[in-house]
Amino acid sequence: MPAQHNITWYPVANEAQHPQIIRQVEAIAKHLAQKPALEQGIALAGGTPGISLFLTNYQKLIENPQDYTDAVNAGWQMVYQVIEDNQVSPSLYSGLSGIAWTIDYLQHNSGEPFEDYNEELDQHFDQLLSTQVWQGEYELITGLCGIGLYGLGRCDIDSGHKIAEKVIHHIIALAHTDSNGTYWATDANSAYGHVDENTEEVNLGLAHGTTGVIALLSKAVKKHVLLTQTAPLLKSACEWLLAQKNDDPAQGYFSYNNLKQCQSRLGWCYGDLSNAYVLYKSGLVLQNKALADAALSIALATCKRKKDQSGMVDASFCHGSAGIMFMYQRLFFYCGDEYFKEAAQYWLAQTLELADSAEDLSGFNYYRGRDKTVEENLGFLEGYSGIGLALLASIQTKEPDWDEVLMLG
Repeated sequence: MPAQHNITWYPVANEAQHPQIIRQVEAIAKHLAQKPALEQGIALAGGTPGISLFLTNYQKLIENPQDYTDAVNAGWQMVYQVIEDNQVSPSLYSGLSGIAWTIDYLQHNSGEPFEDYNEELDQHFDQLLSTQVWQGEYELITGLCGIGLYGLGRCDIDSGHKIAEKVIHHIIALAHTDSNGTYWATDANSAYGHVDENTEEVNLGLAHGTTGVIALLSKAVKKHVLLTQTAPLLKSACEWLLAQKNDDPAQGYFSYNNLKQCQSRLGWCYGDLSNAYVLYKSGLVLQNKALADAALSIALATCKRKKDQSGMVDASFCHGSAGIMFMYQRLFFYCGDEYFKEAAQYWLAQTLELADSAEDLSGFNYYRGRDKTVEENLGFLEGYSGIGLALLASIQTKEPDWDEVLMLG
């Protein structure tokens, strides 16, 4: 089996880049802390929870940091008020499970004895999952897999374990099987669907597709949740995903879905890099050398793709240079291949080049592809908070833990 190579996290930034990175993360922290709580929103993807992840890690990792505790607390007071006064979706990245995951994370990282603040939310999730047939999205960002990730993070608590098991049972019920293995189809009424009910569409991405289910199952197997069911299901799903290879090698390995072959972007949300990463981690969990090796060969092939071949247009974590850099840094941590370290350093340089393109933080602004505009984004997935966390990872020697919520840790 490919073994984990590095005992400690390897900082990929060089000595010359280090001061620039410190300046950038300090500028991000100051900018985020100055934003009024009401402007932040409650979503992990773009609001207070994601901002809190960055500011908390900034204050732990930077020498003599500014104290932004008051700003974090003000944001959370707003979050609690909103969820008390309004019906909020269970979504990981825009709703309750992301809020609850972040509350757990901050509590575990506070240095204080753990106190469970999520008992009432767990009751809500348990009731939501008690339906006989799941009617919502199955995917990670807004759907079932996101709730499952939250539950798996609390497997040492009975209510969390129960949530994880209920999610897995729904996942099993939603599975489809063909000669290649197991997959999860996008419902015709899904917000992420592109075809009518007469055509079966299978999304191949981590954010909205079968790869996200594979990542969830991998975590479930690692935590021995319903192991006799999750382990064979994970193996079958990995086999199915590997069978989706594009016919034309020039297009890379994976498309965005099963209906149209194309070269997908490099990114966390979709593409060869994140899919290979998830398959590699699954191979390690299953102790399946053939699967892990096949996944690494796909990941290594992506190292040849540079900026003009990547689809990268900004620095965001979701599908920009910072997220690409971080995934390569993760792969280097796990297997020790120098190609992954070099790829991480290349994408770090691209991220810092974007920073240098403006005197303020606007070099890190988010590109909205639908309307082709560039805008400030404070968030974790598409904005300053996620970029800041990735930059911190490039200089720290302690392994990050916040990327559990991205199915990467």
